[in-house]
Amino acid sequence: MENAVKITRTESHIISLIQKIPILSYYAPSRGWSFLISWGHRLAGLTLVGYMFAHIYTLSLLFHPATFDADMRFLDHFVFSFLEWCVAIPVIFHSLNGGRLILYELFRVRAEEIVIRSM
Repeated sequence: MENAVKITRTESHIISLIQKIPILSYYAPSRGWSFLISWGHRLAGLTLVGYMFAHIYTLSLLFHPATFDADMRFLDHFVFSFLEWCVAIPVIFHSLNGGRLILYELFRVRAEEIVIRSM
């Protein structure tokens, strides 16, 4: 019985789009998708840590109401609102990949094709 995982049309389209990105098209064939996914997980984690420190800094200004109000007026700009929405991308990726890794370790599923496809 063959363990080949069938790729859907949508998945093949997404893969072809991803492979057009220069750095991914170089590292995916040579190092593998698991290498890229693990680095993506690390970068998403670092992004979230940076976001957490930015929030801690902003909340530390609560001791000085005038400074806090000035910073809140500055952060109310459209660019910062857009960046807050963009933080959803690493949050979703990091949480889903973390859940995938937990399930990977709990159930000892070591079939790489299935693990990569679940991402």
